[in-house]
Amino acid sequence: MVTVGGLGTNHGLATAIFCDQLGIKCTLLLFEQPVSENVKQTLLLLAKFKTRLVYRKNLWRAMVGYYLGARIKFPGAYFVYPGGSSAIGNIGYVNAAFELKDQIDQGIVPEPAAIFCPLSSGGSLAGLALGGQLTGLSSRMIGVRVMPSHLGPFQACTENTVAKQIKQTYSYLKKRCRHLPEISIRAPEILKDYCGNGYGSPSRAGNKAYHLMQEKEGIILDSTYTAKTFSAVLDYCRNHQMDRRPVLYWHTYNSVDLSAQAKEVDYRSLPQPLQSFYGEYHVQKK
Repeated sequence: MVTVGGLGTNHGLATAIFCDQLGIKCTLLLFEQPVSENVKQTLLLLAKFKTRLVYRKNLWRAMVGYYLGARIKFPGAYFVYPGGSSAIGNIGYVNAAFELKDQIDQGIVPEPAAIFCPLSSGGSLAGLALGGQLTGLSSRMIGVRVMPSHLGPFQACTENTVAKQIKQTYSYLKKRCRHLPEISIRAPEILKDYCGNGYGSPSRAGNKAYHLMQEKEGIILDSTYTAKTFSAVLDYCRNHQMDRRPVLYWHTYNSVDLSAQAKEVDYRSLPQPLQSFYGEYHVQKK
């Protein structure tokens, strides 16, 4: 199995964990992002789960390697799209929207005025938006963009790229479920002012959101996706104080603490180009 992501990719780590459990060889192409403690921990965990790591440095080289080089080298491999964002991968969030609708119908939670999620490869927003339309939710689905909108001349994270994913996922489901209702795909809402200095770069607003969430709820955010998204939620609430309807922040960061497992790994087991990120990094031996 082959996929691609930033140095601290949560999607890549999830792929690696399940591949290890199922005995599938996993190759992960990596591109640069600011190296935080979270990134360092992710790299160690990738080594623990026997991932073949190929550091291509910049995003362009990683994508060329994913779409061209790796397909020549591994012709029989299964290629997972960045972030798992594909018609099949997006169904997970379509199902999540159906689960939310069930909870609303049972009176467990009220219907939100708006639902916020991070937006990068687009699958989370595409799945939630499609699921929301299929279930008849009236909630606004809002994606908070955490990466550049374009990769050179190519659209990477825009209303068009998300709408395309929604249409592809709907088409995939429609072919397999004749009872799926007819809908007219709505353009997604995207907030574009929370990316800061780029993908993986912490923002001042995101840092404030991180500390607030940790202090008030004991929930850990990450600087790449969820802290920036929650900062957008806070701004929305400040700007809509007269609207007393609830707002749903969709938390996408893994809540399982894997730090103890990361400490079992010697950073020198990583490929040489990645070892330089650690310096005098403390290693706890088994």
